[in-house]
Amino acid sequence: MNPDLHRRPSVPDQPELTWSWPVSAGNDQVSASVLNLGREPLLRIELQWKSGTWEEPVFLSGRLMTRLLSEGTTRHSASEWTGAMDFWGAQAHFSIEQERCTATLYVLEAYVDHAWPLFLEALLEPAFDPEALNRVIQSKIQHWNIESRKVTVAASRRSRSLVYPYGHPEQRLSFPADYEAVTVDDLRAAHRLLIRQKAPALGLCGPSADRFLQRILADIGGAWPHAEHPAIGNTTTSRDNLMEPLSLVIPEPAPSLMHLPMPDAVQVALRSTLVFPSKNHFDYHALKIMTVLLGGYFGSRLMQNLREDKGLTYGVGAGLRSFGDHALMTIQSELQAGSAELALEEVRFEMQRLREEEVGKVEFERVLSYLRGQWMAGMDGPLAMMDRYWDLWHHDLGEDFLRQSVQTMQTLEPTTLRRMAQTYLDPDKAVVVLAGPGL
Repeated sequence: MNPDLHRRPSVPDQPELTWSWPVSAGNDQVSASVLNLGREPLLRIELQWKSGTWEEPVFLSGRLMTRLLSEGTTRHSASEWTGAMDFWGAQAHFSIEQERCTATLYVLEAYVDHAWPLFLEALLEPAFDPEALNRVIQSKIQHWNIESRKVTVAASRRSRSLVYPYGHPEQRLSFPADYEAVTVDDLRAAHRLLIRQKAPALGLCGPSADRFLQRILADIGGAWPHAEHPAIGNTTTSRDNLMEPLSLVIPEPAPSLMHLPMPDAVQVALRSTLVFPSKNHFDYHALKIMTVLLGGYFGSRLMQNLREDKGLTYGVGAGLRSFGDHALMTIQSELQAGSAELALEEVRFEMQRLREEEVGKVEFERVLSYLRGQWMAGMDGPLAMMDRYWDLWHHDLGEDFLRQSVQTMQTLEPTTLRRMAQTYLDPDKAVVVLAGPGL
Protein backbone atom coordinates (compact mmCIF):
# COMPACT_ATOMS: atom_id res chain seq x y z
CA MET A 1 0.00 0.00 0.00
CA ASN A 2 1.44 3.34 -1.05
CA PRO A 3 1.59 6.03 1.65
CA ASP A 4 -0.47 9.18 1.27
CA LEU A 5 2.22 11.84 0.88
CA HIS A 6 -0.32 14.64 1.27
CA ARG A 7 -1.44 13.50 4.68
CA ARG A 8 0.46 14.73 7.71
CA PRO A 9 1.69 11.78 9.84
CA SER A 10 0.29 11.48 13.33
CA VAL A 11 2.52 12.65 16.15
CA PRO A 12 2.93 10.11 18.96
CA ASP A 13 2.29 11.14 22.53
CA GLN A 14 5.34 12.83 23.99
CA PRO A 15 6.92 11.13 27.02
CA GLU A 16 7.14 13.05 30.25
CA LEU A 17 10.38 15.02 30.55
CA THR A 18 12.40 13.75 33.49
CA TRP A 19 15.96 14.19 34.69
CA SER A 20 18.45 13.33 37.41
CA TRP A 21 19.60 16.27 39.48
CA PRO A 22 22.87 16.62 41.44
CA VAL A 23 22.63 16.28 45.20
CA SER A 24 24.18 18.75 47.65
CA ALA A 25 26.88 16.86 49.51
CA GLY A 26 29.32 19.37 50.99
CA ASN A 27 30.26 20.11 54.57
CA ASP A 28 30.57 23.20 56.74
CA GLN A 29 33.76 24.22 54.96
CA VAL A 30 33.33 23.19 51.34
CA SER A 31 30.23 23.38 49.14
CA ALA A 32 29.73 20.44 46.79
CA SER A 33 27.27 18.70 44.50
CA VAL A 34 27.39 15.08 43.37
CA LEU A 35 25.73 13.29 40.47
CA ASN A 36 26.13 9.52 40.71
CA LEU A 37 25.33 8.69 37.13
CA GLY A 38 27.02 7.13 34.12
CA ARG A 39 28.02 3.78 32.66
CA GLU A 40 31.75 4.24 32.17
CA PRO A 41 34.20 4.41 35.12
CA LEU A 42 34.97 8.05 34.36
CA LEU A 43 34.98 10.77 37.00
CA ARG A 44 34.60 14.45 36.22
CA ILE A 45 35.86 16.74 38.96
CA GLU A 46 34.84 20.34 38.46
CA LEU A 47 35.71 23.49 40.38
CA GLN A 48 33.68 26.65 39.76
CA TRP A 49 34.25 30.28 40.77
CA LYS A 50 31.69 33.06 40.38
CA SER A 51 34.29 35.47 39.05
CA GLY A 52 35.65 35.99 35.58
CA THR A 53 37.04 38.43 33.05
CA TRP A 54 34.83 41.23 34.31
CA GLU A 55 36.86 41.16 37.55
CA GLU A 56 40.34 41.04 36.00
CA PRO A 57 42.69 43.34 37.93
CA VAL A 58 44.49 44.15 34.65
CA PHE A 59 42.85 43.90 31.23
CA LEU A 60 43.41 40.40 29.75
CA SER A 61 45.35 39.21 32.80
CA GLY A 62 42.68 36.70 33.83
CA ARG A 63 42.45 35.24 30.34
CA LEU A 64 46.21 34.81 30.05
CA MET A 65 46.47 33.53 33.63
CA THR A 66 43.95 30.78 32.93
CA ARG A 67 45.76 29.84 29.73
CA LEU A 68 49.09 29.46 31.56
CA LEU A 69 47.77 27.16 34.29
CA SER A 70 48.69 24.21 32.07
CA GLU A 71 52.14 25.62 31.21
CA GLY A 72 54.07 24.25 34.17
CA THR A 73 54.12 24.51 37.94
CA THR A 74 56.73 25.42 40.55
CA ARG A 75 57.49 21.68 40.85
CA HIS A 76 57.14 20.43 37.28
CA SER A 77 57.91 21.91 33.88
CA ALA A 78 55.14 22.10 31.33
CA SER A 79 56.36 18.96 29.55
CA GLU A 80 56.70 17.06 32.82
CA TRP A 81 53.25 18.03 34.03
CA THR A 82 51.60 17.31 30.69
CA GLY A 83 53.48 14.02 30.36
CA ALA A 84 52.33 12.89 33.79
CA MET A 85 48.71 13.77 33.03
CA ASP A 86 48.92 11.91 29.72
CA PHE A 87 50.45 8.89 31.43
CA TRP A 88 47.42 8.57 33.70
CA GLY A 89 45.02 9.22 30.83
CA ALA A 90 43.70 12.41 32.43
CA GLN A 91 42.58 15.64 30.80
CA ALA A 92 42.47 19.04 32.48
CA HIS A 93 40.67 22.11 31.17
CA PHE A 94 40.93 25.63 32.56
CA SER A 95 38.61 28.31 31.23
CA ILE A 96 37.35 31.76 32.05
CA GLU A 97 34.30 33.67 30.84
CA GLN A 98 32.78 37.00 31.76
CA GLU A 99 31.35 35.88 35.11
CA ARG A 100 32.95 32.53 35.85
CA CYS A 101 36.16 30.53 36.10
CA THR A 102 36.10 26.77 35.59
CA ALA A 103 38.67 24.06 36.20
CA THR A 104 37.74 20.55 35.09
CA LEU A 105 39.51 17.20 35.43
CA TYR A 106 38.46 14.08 33.52
CA VAL A 107 40.05 10.89 34.82
CA LEU A 108 39.27 7.20 35.11
CA GLU A 109 38.27 6.28 38.63
CA ALA A 110 41.28 3.96 38.96
CA TYR A 111 43.72 6.85 38.52
CA VAL A 112 42.12 9.62 40.56
CA ASP A 113 44.79 9.35 43.27
CA HIS A 114 47.47 10.12 40.67
CA ALA A 115 45.83 12.79 38.51
CA TRP A 116 43.98 14.80 41.17
CA PRO A 117 47.18 15.99 42.98
CA LEU A 118 48.65 17.09 39.64
CA PHE A 119 45.45 18.97 38.85
CA LEU A 120 45.53 20.78 42.22
CA GLU A 121 49.20 21.57 41.71
CA ALA A 122 48.45 23.36 38.44
CA LEU A 123 45.72 25.39 40.12
CA LEU A 124 47.62 26.32 43.27
CA GLU A 125 51.28 26.43 42.21
CA PRO A 126 51.47 27.75 38.63
CA ALA A 127 54.95 28.73 37.50
CA PHE A 128 53.90 31.61 35.23
CA ASP A 129 57.14 31.27 33.33
CA PRO A 130 58.03 34.49 31.43
CA GLU A 131 59.04 32.57 28.31
CA ALA A 132 55.78 30.64 28.34
CA LEU A 133 53.86 33.89 28.77
CA ASN A 134 55.65 35.41 25.78
CA ARG A 135 54.85 32.37 23.62
CA VAL A 136 51.18 32.53 24.57
CA ILE A 137 51.05 36.27 23.94
CA GLN A 138 52.58 35.88 20.48
CA SER A 139 50.10 33.11 19.72
CA LYS A 140 47.22 35.31 20.88
CA ILE A 141 48.42 38.21 18.73
CA GLN A 142 48.75 35.96 15.68
CA HIS A 143 45.23 34.69 16.30
CA TRP A 144 44.01 38.28 16.72
CA ASN A 145 45.58 39.33 13.41
CA ILE A 146 43.78 36.50 11.61
CA GLU A 147 40.42 36.88 13.34
CA SER A 148 40.30 40.68 13.03
CA ARG A 149 40.12 40.34 9.23
CA LYS A 150 36.85 38.43 9.48
CA VAL A 151 33.69 40.46 8.99
CA THR A 152 31.83 38.50 11.67
CA VAL A 153 34.49 39.24 14.28
CA ALA A 154 34.66 42.91 13.32
CA ALA A 155 30.87 43.24 13.56
CA SER A 156 30.81 41.45 16.93
CA ARG A 157 33.52 43.67 18.41
CA ARG A 158 31.88 46.88 17.22
CA SER A 159 28.49 45.69 18.46
CA ARG A 160 29.90 45.13 21.96
CA SER A 161 31.33 48.63 22.05
CA LEU A 162 27.90 50.05 21.16
CA VAL A 163 25.75 47.88 23.42
CA TYR A 164 27.79 48.34 26.60
CA PRO A 165 28.44 51.75 28.16
CA TYR A 166 31.87 53.26 28.62
CA GLY A 167 33.58 51.79 31.65
CA HIS A 168 31.84 48.41 31.47
CA PRO A 169 34.43 45.60 31.18
CA GLU A 170 32.65 44.10 28.17
CA GLN A 171 32.89 47.40 26.31
CA ARG A 172 36.67 47.36 26.12
CA LEU A 173 38.12 45.73 23.00
CA SER A 174 41.47 43.96 22.89
CA PHE A 175 44.37 44.88 20.62
CA PRO A 176 47.88 43.40 20.27
CA ALA A 177 49.37 46.10 22.49
CA ASP A 178 47.02 45.03 25.31
CA TYR A 179 48.42 41.50 25.23
CA GLU A 180 52.00 42.75 25.13
CA ALA A 181 51.39 44.92 28.20
CA VAL A 182 50.48 41.99 30.49
CA THR A 183 53.31 40.90 32.81
CA VAL A 184 53.97 37.89 35.00
CA ASP A 185 53.15 40.03 38.03
CA ASP A 186 49.77 40.77 36.46
CA LEU A 187 49.13 37.04 36.11
CA ARG A 188 50.00 36.46 39.76
CA ALA A 189 47.65 39.26 40.82
CA ALA A 190 44.83 37.79 38.70
CA HIS A 191 45.51 34.34 40.13
CA ARG A 192 45.27 35.64 43.69
CA LEU A 193 42.09 37.59 43.02
CA LEU A 194 40.16 35.15 40.84
CA ILE A 195 41.24 31.74 42.13
CA ARG A 196 43.54 31.67 45.15
CA GLN A 197 41.56 33.95 47.47
CA LYS A 198 38.13 32.58 46.53
CA ALA A 199 37.26 29.00 47.37
CA PRO A 200 35.59 27.07 44.55
CA ALA A 201 32.37 25.12 44.54
CA LEU A 202 32.94 21.44 43.83
CA GLY A 203 31.05 19.17 41.46
CA LEU A 204 31.61 15.43 41.05
CA CYS A 205 30.02 13.41 38.27
CA GLY A 206 30.39 9.71 37.58
CA PRO A 207 28.92 6.30 38.37
CA SER A 208 30.73 6.17 41.74
CA ALA A 209 31.30 9.88 42.31
CA ASP A 210 30.36 9.86 45.98
CA ARG A 211 33.16 7.36 46.68
CA PHE A 212 35.72 10.13 46.11
CA LEU A 213 33.83 12.93 47.82
CA GLN A 214 35.36 12.97 51.29
CA ARG A 215 38.95 12.82 50.06
CA ILE A 216 38.45 15.66 47.60
CA LEU A 217 36.50 17.75 50.11
CA ALA A 218 39.37 17.43 52.56
CA ASP A 219 41.93 18.47 49.94
CA ILE A 220 39.92 21.53 48.94
CA GLY A 221 39.39 22.50 52.57
CA GLY A 222 43.13 22.31 53.13
CA ALA A 223 43.96 24.25 49.97
CA TRP A 224 41.51 27.08 50.70
CA PRO A 225 41.39 27.07 54.53
CA HIS A 226 40.40 30.69 55.12
CA ALA A 227 38.55 31.63 51.94
CA GLU A 228 34.84 32.30 51.84
CA HIS A 229 32.98 29.37 50.31
CA PRO A 230 29.98 29.90 48.03
CA ALA A 231 26.61 28.43 48.81
CA ILE A 232 25.46 25.60 46.63
CA GLY A 233 22.32 23.57 46.33
CA ASN A 234 18.91 23.41 44.73
CA THR A 235 18.08 27.09 44.65
CA THR A 236 14.38 27.78 44.31
CA THR A 237 12.73 30.86 42.95
CA SER A 238 9.09 31.80 43.08
CA ARG A 239 7.09 33.55 40.39
CA ASP A 240 6.72 36.54 42.69
CA ASN A 241 10.48 36.91 42.94
CA LEU A 242 10.94 36.47 39.22
CA MET A 243 8.42 39.19 38.47
CA GLU A 244 10.28 41.86 40.43
CA PRO A 245 11.39 44.87 38.34
CA LEU A 246 14.48 44.22 36.27
CA SER A 247 17.80 45.57 37.47
CA LEU A 248 20.05 45.61 34.44
CA VAL A 249 23.77 45.96 34.81
CA ILE A 250 23.74 48.06 31.65
CA PRO A 251 21.34 50.82 30.63
CA GLU A 252 19.31 50.28 27.50
CA PRO A 253 21.67 51.18 24.65
CA ALA A 254 20.79 53.89 22.17
CA PRO A 255 19.43 52.45 18.91
CA SER A 256 22.01 52.71 16.17
CA LEU A 257 23.02 51.55 12.71
CA MET A 258 26.79 51.36 12.28
CA HIS A 259 28.46 50.73 8.94
CA LEU A 260 31.98 49.32 9.21
CA PRO A 261 33.68 49.39 5.78
CA MET A 262 35.96 46.41 5.01
CA PRO A 263 36.68 46.78 1.27
CA ASP A 264 38.73 43.58 0.95
CA ALA A 265 35.99 41.37 2.36
CA VAL A 266 33.79 39.20 0.17
CA GLN A 267 30.64 39.16 2.31
CA VAL A 268 28.83 41.52 4.66
CA ALA A 269 28.32 40.57 8.31
CA LEU A 270 25.06 41.64 9.94
CA ARG A 271 24.69 41.78 13.70
CA SER A 272 21.57 43.13 15.41
CA THR A 273 21.32 43.15 19.21
CA LEU A 274 18.56 43.82 21.74
CA VAL A 275 18.83 43.77 25.53
CA PHE A 276 16.49 41.22 27.11
CA PRO A 277 15.88 40.07 30.70
CA SER A 278 18.21 37.42 32.09
CA LYS A 279 17.37 33.86 33.10
CA ASN A 280 16.26 35.10 36.50
CA HIS A 281 13.19 36.76 34.99
CA PHE A 282 9.93 34.86 34.57
CA ASP A 283 9.55 35.98 30.92
CA TYR A 284 12.84 34.33 29.94
CA HIS A 285 11.31 30.95 29.03
CA ALA A 286 8.81 32.51 26.64
CA LEU A 287 11.49 34.80 25.21
CA LYS A 288 13.67 31.77 24.51
CA ILE A 289 10.85 30.19 22.51
CA MET A 290 10.21 33.46 20.66
CA THR A 291 13.92 33.75 19.75
CA VAL A 292 14.04 30.19 18.42
CA LEU A 293 10.93 30.77 16.32
CA LEU A 294 12.45 33.94 14.92
CA GLY A 295 15.87 32.56 14.06
CA GLY A 296 16.97 29.72 16.34
CA TYR A 297 16.65 26.67 14.09
CA PHE A 298 16.68 25.71 10.43
CA GLY A 299 12.93 26.13 10.03
CA SER A 300 12.87 29.57 11.64
CA ARG A 301 11.29 32.59 10.01
CA LEU A 302 14.58 34.32 9.31
CA MET A 303 16.02 31.20 7.67
CA GLN A 304 12.92 30.76 5.54
CA ASN A 305 12.93 34.41 4.50
CA LEU A 306 16.59 35.35 4.03
CA ARG A 307 17.90 31.98 2.87
CA GLU A 308 15.09 29.96 1.31
CA ASP A 309 12.98 32.75 -0.21
CA LYS A 310 15.46 35.56 -0.94
CA GLY A 311 18.74 33.65 -1.29
CA LEU A 312 20.65 36.41 0.53
CA THR A 313 22.70 34.16 2.80
CA TYR A 314 23.73 30.60 3.49
CA GLY A 315 22.58 30.93 7.08
CA VAL A 316 21.09 33.36 9.58
CA GLY A 317 20.44 32.82 13.26
CA ALA A 318 19.09 34.39 16.40
CA GLY A 319 20.39 33.50 19.85
CA LEU A 320 19.81 34.48 23.46
CA ARG A 321 22.74 34.64 25.88
CA SER A 322 22.12 35.37 29.54
CA PHE A 323 24.44 37.15 31.96
CA GLY A 324 23.87 37.94 35.63
CA ASP A 325 21.32 40.74 35.22
CA HIS A 326 20.66 40.94 31.51
CA ALA A 327 20.62 38.89 28.33
CA LEU A 328 21.49 39.76 24.75
CA MET A 329 19.29 38.64 21.87
CA THR A 330 21.47 38.71 18.79
CA ILE A 331 20.63 38.16 15.13
CA GLN A 332 23.64 37.47 12.95
CA SER A 333 24.38 36.48 9.39
CA GLU A 334 26.92 36.72 6.57
CA LEU A 335 25.30 38.13 3.44
CA GLN A 336 26.03 38.55 -0.21
CA ALA A 337 27.73 41.86 -0.91
CA GLY A 338 25.16 44.47 -1.83
CA SER A 339 22.26 42.71 -0.07
CA ALA A 340 22.64 44.17 3.44
CA GLU A 341 19.92 46.79 3.15
CA LEU A 342 17.39 44.28 1.84
CA ALA A 343 18.34 41.83 4.58
CA LEU A 344 17.82 44.51 7.23
CA GLU A 345 14.38 45.25 5.82
CA GLU A 346 13.45 41.56 5.99
CA VAL A 347 14.76 41.21 9.55
CA ARG A 348 12.62 44.18 10.57
CA PHE A 349 9.66 42.68 8.70
CA GLU A 350 9.92 39.38 10.59
CA MET A 351 10.26 41.12 13.93
CA GLN A 352 7.23 43.29 13.21
CA ARG A 353 5.24 40.27 12.04
CA LEU A 354 5.78 38.58 15.40
CA ARG A 355 4.58 41.76 17.11
CA GLU A 356 1.48 42.18 14.97
CA GLU A 357 0.28 38.65 14.14
CA GLU A 358 -0.29 35.57 16.25
CA VAL A 359 1.76 32.53 15.28
CA GLY A 360 -0.24 29.84 13.50
CA LYS A 361 -0.94 26.53 15.21
CA VAL A 362 1.16 24.36 12.88
CA GLU A 363 4.23 26.60 13.12
CA PHE A 364 3.79 26.97 16.87
CA GLU A 365 3.61 23.20 17.40
CA ARG A 366 6.64 22.68 15.16
CA VAL A 367 8.88 25.01 17.13
CA LEU A 368 7.71 23.54 20.43
CA SER A 369 8.47 20.04 19.13
CA TYR A 370 11.93 21.17 18.09
CA LEU A 371 12.56 22.79 21.48
CA ARG A 372 11.42 19.67 23.28
CA GLY A 373 13.93 17.63 21.31
CA GLN A 374 16.70 20.12 21.99
CA TRP A 375 15.75 20.16 25.64
CA MET A 376 16.05 16.38 25.86
CA ALA A 377 19.35 16.35 23.97
CA GLY A 378 20.73 18.99 26.33
CA MET A 379 19.96 16.72 29.30
CA ASP A 380 21.22 13.52 27.72
CA GLY A 381 23.85 11.95 29.93
CA PRO A 382 25.46 12.88 33.23
CA LEU A 383 27.99 15.33 31.79
CA ALA A 384 25.32 17.31 29.96
CA MET A 385 23.23 17.30 33.13
CA MET A 386 26.11 18.76 35.15
CA ASP A 387 26.66 21.41 32.50
CA ARG A 388 23.03 22.47 32.87
CA TYR A 389 23.36 22.40 36.65
CA TRP A 390 26.39 24.70 36.71
CA ASP A 391 24.88 27.11 34.23
CA LEU A 392 21.87 27.56 36.50
CA TRP A 393 24.04 27.70 39.61
CA HIS A 394 25.90 30.69 38.21
CA HIS A 395 22.55 32.46 37.89
CA ASP A 396 21.53 31.50 41.45
CA LEU A 397 18.90 29.21 40.00
CA GLY A 398 18.16 25.55 40.50
CA GLU A 399 15.92 22.69 39.50
CA ASP A 400 12.80 24.87 39.61
CA PHE A 401 14.08 26.60 36.48
CA LEU A 402 13.80 23.32 34.57
CA ARG A 403 10.28 22.75 35.84
CA GLN A 404 9.29 26.25 34.77
CA SER A 405 10.84 25.63 31.34
CA VAL A 406 8.81 22.46 30.88
CA GLN A 407 5.66 24.16 32.13
CA THR A 408 6.14 27.00 29.66
CA MET A 409 6.49 24.58 26.73
CA GLN A 410 3.28 22.86 27.85
CA THR A 411 1.14 25.91 28.53
CA LEU A 412 2.43 28.78 26.37
CA GLU A 413 -0.15 30.27 24.02
CA PRO A 414 0.45 32.20 20.77
CA THR A 415 -1.21 35.24 22.35
CA THR A 416 1.46 35.27 25.07
CA LEU A 417 4.21 34.96 22.46
CA ARG A 418 2.81 37.96 20.62
CA ARG A 419 2.73 39.94 23.88
CA MET A 420 6.40 39.03 24.48
CA ALA A 421 7.28 40.33 21.02
CA GLN A 422 5.36 43.55 21.58
CA THR A 423 7.19 44.11 24.87
CA TYR A 424 10.74 43.12 23.96
CA LEU A 425 11.19 42.60 20.20
CA ASP A 426 11.27 46.22 19.07
CA PRO A 427 13.37 46.72 15.90
CA ASP A 428 13.56 50.45 16.62
CA LYS A 429 15.62 49.71 19.75
CA ALA A 430 18.15 47.42 18.09
CA VAL A 431 21.88 48.08 17.87
CA VAL A 432 22.78 47.10 14.31
CA VAL A 433 26.25 46.72 12.82
CA LEU A 434 27.08 45.97 9.19
CA ALA A 435 30.70 45.09 8.36
CA GLY A 436 31.95 44.41 4.88
CA PRO A 437 32.45 45.82 1.36
CA GLY A 438 30.35 48.42 -0.38
CA LEU A 439 28.99 50.10 2.76
